[in-house]
Amino acid sequence: MKMIIYRCLSVLLVINMIVIVYFLTLANVRAAWICIALIPAILLLQIFIVRCNKCGCSPGLRLLAIWTLLMDFELYFADTLLLRKCPKCGSNLKENR
Repeated sequence: MKMIIYRCLSVLLVINMIVIVYFLTLANVRAAWICIALIPAILLLQIFIVRCNKCGCSPGLRLLAIWTLLMDFELYFADTLLLRKCPKCGSNLKENR
């Protein structure tokens, strides 16, 4: 269930980016700033919602750190939507303890 919420948050983040561009084209700066303020909240939820059962690492934090340092947010979205294994230990994230 957490993985479904994790992927839904990724889709929400993409939709939020589209809404920001839409509000900026209409010159509605206040609404755009509200949408921009939602981005850190969505990212924080993604970071802490999924934990690896085997090693205990947070794959969301690792992915965000890697792709932010490389300044490649398109690959961040792709990795979050297709996340199935822990990037640290390689175990399946959907398995229970």
